[in-house]
Amino acid sequence: MKNIMQKKSVAGSGSSSTALSMGLVCCCQLDKKSSQFCFLRIGNRDGISINHQLSFSTHDHVRFVSSCNGLLLLISGKKKRFIYHVFNPLTRENFSLPQACVTGTVLRSGLAVDEHQNYQVVLLHGSAGLELDVFSSETGKWKRQKPINLFLPLPVKDMFPKLTAPPLFSNGAIHWEILGHLLIYNVHNYHCKLIELPCVNDKCSWKSKMNFRGSLWESEGRVHYSYTDTDGVHA
Repeated sequence: MKNIMQKKSVAGSGSSSTALSMGLVCCCQLDKKSSQFCFLRIGNRDGISINHQLSFSTHDHVRFVSSCNGLLLLISGKKKRFIYHVFNPLTRENFSLPQACVTGTVLRSGLAVDEHQNYQVVLLHGSAGLELDVFSSETGKWKRQKPINLFLPLPVKDMFPKLTAPPLFSNGAIHWEILGHLLIYNVHNYHCKLIELPCVNDKCSWKSKMNFRGSLWESEGRVHYSYTDTDGVHA
């Protein structure tokens, strides 16, 4: 990704946002060849305002994946030639990861950053069973892992609909939403855990709920999941 940073005000359609530190970062796709990232300050005396110093645009189409401890995980490219980038908006440093040897479809991806700013990028993929490709900033290499202690109630192809909630790193683990569940991956021991989400009512269909916008967030050390539908907001 060349010249990822170009300071510019952001306005347009096709946008998404996620929490980052004390504010929000919004990604807007204005056309097929460029993207813009807008940082919003929240909670100051002026309400919500744009941080023009951190906001930037890209010359290539770049999609937002997740954020963690001030770093952004971005993706560019097409089809199976995707390239992942870890970008620091404060220093404007961008690191493009080497190509991962993933032959199938990447079902979920996430970013984990520790207190020393060492990070891991995790790709979850597979067809008959799940596999993990993990990039470590300390080694500079990808490593293939088998998730430990993971049993899916449905085949892989039925468990991973379109992602509506960006992943969340909390308490040493990456959290992803999948069909009616939270998939939790501990980055230290490769242990996986699946938590079934309760339905709002007996007629709840998680397959239909995946068409609505969901969100993963942390409060007082606990992970929360919320989504909206025609009945309102549920958490």
